[in-house]
Amino acid sequence: MPTIMIPIKDKKEEYLKLVEDEEKKILEKQHADPEFRGCPHGEKDWAGADANCAFGEDGFFKHDNWNCFLMNKVRSLCSQWDDSGPGINMWHDDSYIGVIPIRDDACESPLSGRFAVLTWYKSRGKTDGFWITDGYEMRVGHEGDAEEILRLHSLATKVKNDA
Repeated sequence: MPTIMIPIKDKKEEYLKLVEDEEKKILEKQHADPEFRGCPHGEKDWAGADANCAFGEDGFFKHDNWNCFLMNKVRSLCSQWDDSGPGINMWHDDSYIGVIPIRDDACESPLSGRFAVLTWYKSRGKTDGFWITDGYEMRVGHEGDAEEILRLHSLATKVKNDA
């Protein structure tokens, strides 16, 4: 939002009206975008732009996203400095790449060669890329892939904690 310089004590109401108008313009632009569909995976708990789901109507990953709750959870599985998460991430020049092996630890049945690969910039809300590798092929990730990764990680954590 642009900085608006108005003496607050004299023109507080005018200032508040300008801020309100700017917020309305941003929301109108956001909701006029045919790709914008909010994010059905959680509720907003921050000030700023609304979440924009990382998955389109067809369920496949889309680059125009912001703070998608599901993708944020998947990204959180990538740890940088230790082996606390099932995945890892590497950082270079403010960009990250994360890799998560996709295996069913609860059943002790690794699905050989399956990985999720994610990219993002700094710690911001946009995920730049999401792919699944399966043997020699790489494809764009799907909403179902993200849900499967979280489900398998949850099962694996439960089995380890119950042991």
